[in-house]
Amino acid sequence: MPKISKKASVMLSIVLASAFIAIIAALAVVMPFALSDSSPTRDFIDVLASERLGAENVVAVFLVWGYCVLADALACCVAVLFLLIRVRNGLVFTEISVSIIRFVSWCCLILAAIILFAQVFHPTAFIFALAVAFLGICLRVVKNVIEAATAIKNENDLTV
Repeated sequence: MPKISKKASVMLSIVLASAFIAIIAALAVVMPFALSDSSPTRDFIDVLASERLGAENVVAVFLVWGYCVLADALACCVAVLFLLIRVRNGLVFTEISVSIIRFVSWCCLILAAIILFAQVFHPTAFIFALAVAFLGICLRVVKNVIEAATAIKNENDLTV
């Protein structure tokens, strides 16, 4: 597998995070139209959820749920973008970077809870919630490692 430079890798990650932010923004704009009366998505949602909610409540519930997912994902992506900019500037082992990773991990765990709510409408939502929760737990481990490394770096900075 070809290896790219650290600088190119960080730049690629920044571009991908920025693209993901743009996609989330586009989804926020398109979502109400995707749930309009004439869209095929609306037919799927009506069939899927009409047994559990009244047909008039389905669109409102899905819009609120969808915007909660998008808001959490947007907050997570913006934090990741800030972290990548800090990495590009060589500010990895700092308390601020640890705080950003902590924030992203909590965003993932909150997102898992929001996705778990979709279990009411579709039984496979549990699988996605589990995957996002696992990502949040992995980020907690990374946060703990970076936090320990930051403490060691700070201690070494004081002894030199």
